[in-house]
Amino acid sequence: MQRSQEEFFHLKLCCQKHLLSNTMSTKIKNANQEFEQVLTLITEARNRVYSKANSELVLLYFNVGKVVSEKVNAGNGVKILCRNWPTLFNQKCPIFQGLIAGGCIE
Repeated sequence: MQRSQEEFFHLKLCCQKHLLSNTMSTKIKNANQEFEQVLTLITEARNRVYSKANSELVLLYFNVGKVVSEKVNAGNGVKILCRNWPTLFNQKCPIFQGLIAGGCIE
């Protein structure tokens, strides 16, 4: 059985569409995988930043507590100093305004 030229052309066109469809699917799949890889890198970096920031805050709180504790133990009028800290922070570091509560030692 011999195929007509039209049937051959139609068959060839169908094969090309199928190959093109598979190629496009593969390219889309690869692009999605690459996107997921980049998204994972961003997420991991963000988590490292959060972890580092938290570590630095813990270290800051420890060092501030150490300074205050040394002043309390030395009896150097830390109560007066601490009561003035909110005002001093607001004057010298306006970015912290509202974050520093009044009177750290009662």
